[in-house]
This record gives sequence, structure tokens and C-alpha cells, in this order.
Amino acid sequence: MEEKILGFCASSSPMQYFKSELEEYRTVRSSLFPDFADSKEDIFTAGIIITRKIKKTRDGGNMLLCTLEDEDGMYESVFFPDAYKKNLKTISGQSAVIIKGRIYCKDDHMAVIGKNSASLSGLKKIRSRARKDSIKNNLLAKAGAAWEVQEK
Repeated sequence: MEEKILGFCASSSPMQYFKSELEEYRTVRSSLFPDFADSKEDIFTAGIIITRKIKKTRDGGNMLLCTLEDEDGMYESVFFPDAYKKNLKTISGQSAVIIKGRIYCKDDHMAVIGKNSASLSGLKKIRSRARKDSIKNNLLAKAGAAWEVQEK
């Protein structure tokens, strides 16, 4: 409701809703990007897509520049043509996403070069479904054991 009325969340970050998913992927918050500036390894980061801008590359392909917001602030992410095509469904619209990529740093400007992305809502649904299936299987296993005892 806060976001609808005020245009932003005042009491907490919407990212708190995805806390378990963020911990599972060991996401890096934007305030820690400088620690990974010289790394060639991929990281996971997450945020809510605030703006999207499609630009043409020299080759005529489409690339996406987007601004995301996490609990620490705003940052930019770039999806070059191949990654853009592969992740188009996930990174379209204003949604909470997790991004796998690397930190790019030039002239004190940092951005995430995105390779893969996933919807945080989608990951939460998958976890919820897996948890329900696990509970169901445990209950059926216990019930099966109870029936076996009665048959003997």
C-alpha cells in the first residue's frame, strides 16, 4: 500500500520479502560492489527494475540498460544483445529480479554486466511449491508406515 500511495516503501524495502532467496544465492548488495570491482568472477545481485532503456549497438542489435534499486541504493545493469535476448521475459517491466553477472568499473562508475536473470517472485513460488511437495511426501511416508503396521 505504501508504494501505491507514496510511490516508494517507507517502512521497509520490498526486497525483504525475498530475504531467503537472496541468502540462498548469496547476493551482493550494491554498497559492496567496489569490493568486486577487480574480480573477473560472476556475482549474484538483486533489485527492483526501476527504469529500462533499449539502445542499439554498433552492429544494430538491441541491448538493455536498466536501473535497479536494492536496499542500499540504485545501480545500473547492462544486458548486451545475446544476454538481452536470452533474458527478455525476466527483465521486462518493473519487477524484482536476481542477476548473475560481473561488476564493471570505469571512471568511478560501476555497473553490473548481466549474463542471466531470474524473477525473484518466480523463485519464491518454486521454493514454496517444493516445500509443499516435501511436506506432502513426508506425510504420505508417515501414513504409509502407519498403514503397514495396521496390516501386520
